[in-house]
Amino acid sequence: MLAPPPNTTQPLRVWAGTALSKSQPGYRHRTLVTLVQLVERWDRRLQLQLTVNFYDGKQDAKLCSGSALGRDSGPHIECASVLGMKGLFWKRVFTPEEVMARGATHVWFFDNDLHVTGLDLSAMLAAMRALGIAIAQPSIAGPIDASGREGRTTDIEGLRAANLPPSDACVASATPIVEVMTPFFDASAWVGLHRQLLTQWPDDALAKTDHGLNDVWCRFTQLHLRWRYPACAVVRTATVVHNGSNAINSSAVRESSRHMPEVLKGRLYAQYYVQYLERAALPLRCFSLADVARGSAAAAEGGDAFLEWGTRLGTYPYTEGPPHASQYQVERVGHDPT
Repeated sequence: MLAPPPNTTQPLRVWAGTALSKSQPGYRHRTLVTLVQLVERWDRRLQLQLTVNFYDGKQDAKLCSGSALGRDSGPHIECASVLGMKGLFWKRVFTPEEVMARGATHVWFFDNDLHVTGLDLSAMLAAMRALGIAIAQPSIAGPIDASGREGRTTDIEGLRAANLPPSDACVASATPIVEVMTPFFDASAWVGLHRQLLTQWPDDALAKTDHGLNDVWCRFTQLHLRWRYPACAVVRTATVVHNGSNAINSSAVRESSRHMPEVLKGRLYAQYYVQYLERAALPLRCFSLADVARGSAAAAEGGDAFLEWGTRLGTYPYTEGPPHASQYQVERVGHDPT
């Protein structure tokens, strides 16, 4: 099914989601404060709406009533109680119908051990809109200790801020994987992914682990949804610091080896799976400041102008067109870097 093009003329509106527990270390003094600051910074500028899932079923009455903001939070902070890992929360709460009803242009998920108040959401969304990116993320940095050494960032080398210096020639770069730590989705892409991928992903697997989703959705978006623009990219001009607590994901690490094979037995998932060796060998493209400027002008005009821009820009990182057997050979992924 061909995914519809992104809506580039609608005012930006972000629906965000995160998952946490009141029992995790630092909840009251760090996590709660971070969420409140995030909403207060961006709710008016980007119409940010935030849904917080208490994955153990125990909600925070203060946060959920809006009193944590010291004022009526309106629709901007909401609460859910979907038991289990974040993938199931995404599936049950961020449905296509609800995304469209809210008029969201982008959907954003983030782990609660990220310093999201320091993330430049404007830079993220400007690059996504200008380049027509379906799924994106900021580069990941680690906390700096007293000796000046950087702490844990991400296990994926190609997403580390230290390896992704921004420049006018490269403000964003295509990537074969956007991890589940902090993905941003164009709303059109999310609707397609939810309907055609996530709804078919077993609930019992999603409740126990989020592993596997980020190994599939980039290739799935481009080759199955036939996204006409870059499928996945990392925005180098936006960086988020990972505190590395792994408060949510520790159980997923233990469960992943048992549940991943079950999920990937299905043809729908296996044919889009991106292996590590493929990620390391795939030539990638940089998008320049000039690309973003030209894309912004085309996005503001919308319609045929943005479709023409997408044709010139090209689809990355995989071969264009509908999926076929040769594109499933992970050692030989077609790509034209010009």
